[in-house]
Amino acid sequence: MRKLRRLLLVVGVLVLVGAVAGGIPAGMIAQEWAAEGVAMADQHAAYSVAHPGWSFPARVYTAATPLTGDPKRLVAEAKSRGYVEDCKDTGPGEFCAKKGVVVPRSGDALEPVLLGWLIGPDAEVREHLPLADAPKHLVDAILAAEDRSFREHSGVNLSAMVRAVWANAQEGSYAQGGSTLTMQVVRNLAQRREKTVVRKLREMVLAWAIDDHLGKDGVLQMYLDAPYLGQRGSLSICGFQAAARFYFGKDARDLDLAEAATLAAILPAPGRFAPDRYPDRAKERRDRVLDAMASVMGYDVTAAKAEAVTTVPPEPFVERWPAYLSATRAWLEANVPPETLYGSGLTITTGLDVWAQEQAKAQQPQAEMPEDAQGERSEEHTSELQSHSDLVCRLLLE
Repeated sequence: MRKLRRLLLVVGVLVLVGAVAGGIPAGMIAQEWAAEGVAMADQHAAYSVAHPGWSFPARVYTAATPLTGDPKRLVAEAKSRGYVEDCKDTGPGEFCAKKGVVVPRSGDALEPVLLGWLIGPDAEVREHLPLADAPKHLVDAILAAEDRSFREHSGVNLSAMVRAVWANAQEGSYAQGGSTLTMQVVRNLAQRREKTVVRKLREMVLAWAIDDHLGKDGVLQMYLDAPYLGQRGSLSICGFQAAARFYFGKDARDLDLAEAATLAAILPAPGRFAPDRYPDRAKERRDRVLDAMASVMGYDVTAAKAEAVTTVPPEPFVERWPAYLSATRAWLEANVPPETLYGSGLTITTGLDVWAQEQAKAQQPQAEMPEDAQGERSEEHTSELQSHSDLVCRLLLE
C-alpha cells in the first residue's frame, strides 16, 4: 500500500512539474531536483556546510589539568574552576590548601575550563542532539504537534495538503499547514522562501528524495537540530538541545513530558508562545499537544497537564580571558574554513595556562594601568597568543 501511495505521489508531482515546466521533460527536472536533495542531505548530515538555519557554534576550552603538578598550582587551578575548600572531608569538587589536596569532580584530572563560545555570523545558538539521546516522549510530542502521519508517508502528505487548502479556504486565512516534518527540514536547509508554485513542487520532490535517502530516523535527526525555538537578545535559539538549556536549564535528554510537549507546542510561533514570556499561551498550546499524545499515542497526561509552565533564567555565556579568546578566534578564522568553524560544533582545546593567567592578573591588575597602557598590553598579548597558541581541534559531531 505504501509503495502504491509513493508511486501515485511521484506521478502526481511529475504531472504538476510538466505543467509548470512547459516543454522541458518533467522527469528530467524531477531527477535533477531529487539528486540535489540527496546531495544537500549528505552535506548537512556531515556538518560540512553552515548557513542561517544550520550553524553550530564552536566552544573553546583549556586542556584538562593532571594531578601530578605542584600542589599550590593545583589549588589555584581548582579555585579557577569554582572548587570549594573543605579540609575535613575533601570530596569531589573540593580542595584543601593546607594539605595541597585537590579532588576532581570526576576522573583523574581537573576538567577543562570553558573559555567561551565562538558564535558565527548567523548568530545562532545550536547544539547537536543525537537521536539516541532524545527521550521518546520528546520525539512523540514533535510528531503529535507537527506530523502524526510521519511514519506512514514518503516525505509528502498530499491528503494533508488538500485538507489544509480546504480549511484555509473555509477560514479565509492561513489556518492550517500541510507540510510534513521532511518538508520543514527541506525548507530549513534549502533556505528558499519565495512563494511560487515551482518552489513548492521542488520542495515536494526534495522531501521525497531526502525521506527515501535518509530514512525516517535520518530525517528526525536533522529535525531535532534544525528549528528556530526562541530568541536571546540578538541570538537565535535553535534546535531542541539549545532550547532545553535556554528555557529549562537542562539537557534535552532530561526533559519531562510537560517540558517536551511545551517545546513541541511552540514550534509554529516561538515568539508568540515563548514560555518564558507568555506562559499562559504556552500552556494552552502545550495542553493541546498533550491531548493529542493521549488520544493518538496512549500517553497518560493527567499529571503533565496539571503542571504550570515554568522556566529558569538562562545561564550566562562564559567569556573568560577575552584577549586570549579573541586571539583564538582570529587564528581559527585565518586557518579553518568558516563552514567547518561555524558549521561543525567544534570543541577547541587550547594551550592556555590557567595558572599563568591568574598569576599575571593578580600581579598586574588592569584597573591600575593607564588606559593607553592597557591597550598596548592587550595588543602585545594578542600578538603573542596568535604566534604561540597550541590549538588542537576535534569534531564534537562525529
